[in-house]
Amino acid sequence: MHEEEVVEQQQPSRPAQQQQTPPQPQEQPDTRPVFARGLILTNIATLSSRLKIDEVALKGIIENYIEDLKNLGLSYRLIDASDYTYMQSNIFGKHKHVSLSGRDPWYAYADLTLDQHEWEKKKGMPESEYLFIIGGSRDVPMPTLPNFLASHMSGKDKTMDTDLLYAYPYGEKMEQDLLSQRLFRYDALFYVGRLPIADNGTLDDLTGYLERSVRLECSVPVGAAYSQCDPHWKKITEVITAPLAQSGLFPDYPNVPEQVLFRKRIFLTPAVVLDENEEHPFFNTNAGYIFFNLHGSGDMNSYNYYGQEMGDRGQFYEAFSPRMVAASERPNILFTQACYGGRFVGFPKQYSMVLTALDSMTMVFIGSSRTALGGVDSGGALSTSDILAAAFNTEVLSGKSVGAAFFAARIATFKHKPGDPAHALTIAEFNLFGDPMMHLAVPNSEFVTAHVSKAAPLGQNDVLNVPQEEVLMNKSVDAKPQSMLDQLRNAVDANIMKIHEVIAKQLYEQYNIPAREPLIITRKKYPDGHSELGYDYPLNGVPGSETNVALVTANEKGDIQDVQLTK
Repeated sequence: MHEEEVVEQQQPSRPAQQQQTPPQPQEQPDTRPVFARGLILTNIATLSSRLKIDEVALKGIIENYIEDLKNLGLSYRLIDASDYTYMQSNIFGKHKHVSLSGRDPWYAYADLTLDQHEWEKKKGMPESEYLFIIGGSRDVPMPTLPNFLASHMSGKDKTMDTDLLYAYPYGEKMEQDLLSQRLFRYDALFYVGRLPIADNGTLDDLTGYLERSVRLECSVPVGAAYSQCDPHWKKITEVITAPLAQSGLFPDYPNVPEQVLFRKRIFLTPAVVLDENEEHPFFNTNAGYIFFNLHGSGDMNSYNYYGQEMGDRGQFYEAFSPRMVAASERPNILFTQACYGGRFVGFPKQYSMVLTALDSMTMVFIGSSRTALGGVDSGGALSTSDILAAAFNTEVLSGKSVGAAFFAARIATFKHKPGDPAHALTIAEFNLFGDPMMHLAVPNSEFVTAHVSKAAPLGQNDVLNVPQEEVLMNKSVDAKPQSMLDQLRNAVDANIMKIHEVIAKQLYEQYNIPAREPLIITRKKYPDGHSELGYDYPLNGVPGSETNVALVTANEKGDIQDVQLTK
């Protein structure tokens, strides 16, 4: 069932009421040290109904988790969106009470966290920095917004799912501020992570994860790392995984040829493929860190990750499956750059890598809800999701919590090219799944509680270099017929097809990408005064995928400035 086909099972709202005094959080005198503070946001009513458990019992399970973490110096407070009384009173001294359901938007849920934050400030308390969302999008809505590159995509790829907005709980206006990228002029409040519960999930999905987290003391002992990629991205993957190699996390694989194992640490597909039983010949089930730079699909039955054959045919081969991630024997962190690598909204557990992983031994999963972009080896430079992954690897290995490390990686991606729509898309579409207080236990590293700054990366007077885009040609399936006026106007740009010939030659000779006739041609004009041409070229796609393109940026002479591929 695709996400647009899901029929939401609404929970009846409880009647709103006014209370003179809100229930105060149970703040008993406690001499235990506190290293990190956060909020757990869930909806006890909807989640208990879906998991077929009494509301009181479910609340008790989460409260027990909170109590167990306190022994580690990690302090959470529970926010139940189905039964919440605001801490701040209105002008009449009343305290609003709400019971949110699936009919309520994400910002109604986020407002509860803002209320807690303002209450902490008013009381002079240390501020909560982490937000751990427990539940699927039916329980705590995951915002769905237009994709920053919607005009270049088709079908459901035109939208994106993001939990980034929960870091900025300032109301509905944050949706437009994200799309305009003005959001980066705000200070963030939280490092955010989510434990999604599938539509066909069970209570064991929740309790199993929480029990593993407590047993591991919110720490993943890595031991060894495993990496696998499409051969088009092997050199870029080498750079991304360099921090892991420098930490000595890749084991020796004697007598494995380089066409199978690049630089002694990166397995290549299609040299490495799943057999008819979806078994994997080299996957290290004892790896504590798993990294994929492969392809993915949004089609229900194309739930594996894929690698592409080198050469003109470009056939795709199955590289990894949910069944394989379920075979992991050791707690792990998994980062995937695949398109739809972190898909879960509207998918049953067995058809989602992230849901299967978190129900197995994976404690932290980072992946994209829809489209993912990255550079190619011939270009030589990291781009978009490459930057995000490399920054996360560096930050998490320094001992930072996964939530803080992922936020730092998002900011690093933004600062690399502020205003660029592809970078903004990467920041929004990649989400962290699991407890954001989780951290990586590696030799000579300790859990760093020093903060990654959540201050706005842009000043109020800084120029945000978001381009204005003019479509010169559009032959995509979603294109509207051009008017005679548009055709006459674009005739002035007849040389754009000559530029295409120059680009096509460079793509084949320098990037080994056979360029067909472009789908879309645009001119991008930037606030700093320069302009670029954008050419979208269709590529062979993963089975069931709607969009697989090369996004090429060139100057007006046809010299390629940048090439990014969907994954």
